[in-house]
Amino acid sequence: MFKRILCVITVALWCVACQSALQTGRSQFIVVSEAQEQQMGEEAYLETLKKSLVSTRSDWQAQLRRAGQRIAAAGKPEYKWEFNVIQGKEINALALPRGKVAFWEGIIPVAQDDNAVAVIMGHEIAHALADHGAERASQQMGAQAIGQILALGVGQVSPGMEDDFTVWARQSAC
Repeated sequence: MFKRILCVITVALWCVACQSALQTGRSQFIVVSEAQEQQMGEEAYLETLKKSLVSTRSDWQAQLRRAGQRIAAAGKPEYKWEFNVIQGKEINALALPRGKVAFWEGIIPVAQDDNAVAVIMGHEIAHALADHGAERASQQMGAQAIGQILALGVGQVSPGMEDDFTVWARQSAC
């Protein structure tokens, strides 16, 4: 009986949450709504900006925003695009859900010019357009849900986790 219930839940989730990435056609498992994705992106971006201050290099900020705005306009102009260079020696950049993009100061000298910044920016914007943040969050939620279902089967669910799973299941059913 438990195996049947598990199979039915798994198939139902897969049918509801399976979609294709617009740009590539690759299958994605996404149970996070666009509103949840936007909220996640904004919260994570604010957290990033709290941990790492915005760079005072106005020339780098202008360079990043020029490249970002041109590329983002070709993608989804309805996203709340935001581009910032943040302080730090890391040679890294990130894109968060719904158009939040940051480059660490350390990557700008490596890029050397507008063209290289645009290449890196295109890569980061592709992550946002392909909903990689929502996909990753959905995978984590799915793994947690499967763990809870399995734990329910052996009667070892903690009350707090059971409540979290119940709330998630109700939200996902809509």
